[in-house]
Amino acid sequence: MDNKIVSINVDAMKQKVASARQSIGSMAKERKDKALVSVLEKGIELSKRQLSALESVRKNFG
Repeated sequence: MDNKIVSINVDAMKQKVASARQSIGSMAKERKDKALVSVLEKGIELSKRQLSALESVRKNFG
């Protein structure tokens, strides 16, 4: 896989995670729906772990 492509994907994922965090913050304030916020936060944590794994692969093979 081309390092440039992996880099672009990681950067795009970082932006999506940041955006999702902001959305969750807004939802928590507006709706106070704790179950939904909890599920979304778990999804973000999973995305963060996936980003870390992608960055490790990029460092090891780049």
